[in-house]
Amino acid sequence: VLKALRLSLFVSSMVTLTLFLMTVFVSTKLRGLCFVCYRAACGLLPTVQAERHESEPYRYDAYLCFSGRDFAWVQRALLRHLDAQYSAQNRF
Repeated sequence: VLKALRLSLFVSSMVTLTLFLMTVFVSTKLRGLCFVCYRAACGLLPTVQAERHESEPYRYDAYLCFSGRDFAWVQRALLRHLDAQYSAQNRF
């Protein structure tokens, strides 16, 4: 009974390990195809299509990091031209 248990444990471990390694190998070699299949599957979902069609009027968002000493220049050169909701009251 112990030999049969050891054999079945060995076989199941080897099958699991082989399936895992084959999955990793196939997904690595065919990741482009996997991505195409993923995008096709996402295109079939109605919630993803609805989110894609509801876009804001602006295409990009930006993060601006600057020194406190440069605030006057940033305000003059960038903020007033780029931020439609910019106000002097928005300064932190």
